[in-house]
Amino acid sequence: MDLQEAQHRRDIKRQRRRFYMTREGRHVPSTDASDFVGRGEHNSASFPGHDLLSEDGHVHPATDHGEDHAEGGTDELEANIAFTPTVLTDWDGDADPGGIDDALNQLAERIDDTEALEHVEDHDHDGAPTQTLLAANTHGSPSASTHHTKYTDAEAIAAVEGEATLALSGAVVVTGDTELSLLNFTDPTDLTLDTNGLVTATQTLHRIDTFSSAANDDCTDIVGGSDGDILILQLVIGTRNVTLKHNAAAGGAEQRIMLAGATDLALDLAADTVTLKHHGGFGWHEISRSLAAVVGISKIFQFPAHDEDLAVGVMGARPGTNTGESGEHGAYTAVRATAFAGTVGSGAGATTILIEADDNPAFSSATTLFTLTLTAATEVVDTVLDNTWAAGDIFVRARCTAIEAVAPKDVNVQLMVKEKVY
Repeated sequence: MDLQEAQHRRDIKRQRRRFYMTREGRHVPSTDASDFVGRGEHNSASFPGHDLLSEDGHVHPATDHGEDHAEGGTDELEANIAFTPTVLTDWDGDADPGGIDDALNQLAERIDDTEALEHVEDHDHDGAPTQTLLAANTHGSPSASTHHTKYTDAEAIAAVEGEATLALSGAVVVTGDTELSLLNFTDPTDLTLDTNGLVTATQTLHRIDTFSSAANDDCTDIVGGSDGDILILQLVIGTRNVTLKHNAAAGGAEQRIMLAGATDLALDLAADTVTLKHHGGFGWHEISRSLAAVVGISKIFQFPAHDEDLAVGVMGARPGTNTGESGEHGAYTAVRATAFAGTVGSGAGATTILIEADDNPAFSSATTLFTLTLTAATEVVDTVLDNTWAAGDIFVRARCTAIEAVAPKDVNVQLMVKEKVY
């Protein structure tokens, strides 16, 4: 092929957009056939089965063969740029075009303005370079050798606008300011503490549960995550409480939990949440917490001795004290029991006082909460429950079960509780 012929082939590959309407109402963007075949008649072989109506109103009968095509493959070009609108009778644009001629003009304008066609280089069978036109939003290629042009920022925005959902895999890095209308994380998955108080975080939202569904458990280590990751924890169920332990990791420093105030945090309601941020080798640091209840020592129940000298039997109001019916207050947790005397007892034996609870004022099936031994002392304190205080046991009392040879004088007993205030 001489230089002049090669130049001619490149010239006839340049697209001059003209539009044809088939009698069936099909809009077909095409090119003047003379640009491809080198002579004036229009060729309809690329559109089998359809007579073509040119813009001058002339009908070009359909053919089922392509003898008129020049060497170089115009079938491939025309097939790549063929367009079928969703609405066959008119151009489905933002505004009513008003007629077929205007519709075709709108389509041409839209192609020009949005640069919907990108030039992709391929080659003829004889190696001469040509230009084939592909729709930019197809992300397809006519052959394995086709180059895929990378989107610019503006093109990327145009490509994703109007999409109901944009699914991205792998890491996504956004530079500059980013404005989000609503941030929605993946649904939380459940993490169960192991016997060492450890869980492994794999995403932002997690619900945490105790080992073997115990009523209470401690979390000392959180494995996983990298610098900058955000973790939000809440309980699986409010009746299985988890306490996050401050700086108590048994594993590496990157697993430790660093909490505000350098104190442990108890999650004891289903609505409680804590948000942590990973600081690389320094572990998970608390950003914020949202606790559904404010917890504090709010009540003190007192049980003074009836006489100056302590005697065996119920102390304080008899038969006991009602702490309040269910629904009248927040949940109680027994914190501490204290017994103190103005004058210590002496002699043989021991002075023993029990704090008991039951669901009825007769205390027919009383449960011991604390045991206080006030022997040769003016004060004794107990902070460890002997048994769990059941929610339905709303009656409490103090009862002296034994006394030294010489009884202590002016004895008083206190039960201190904390209440969850909503």
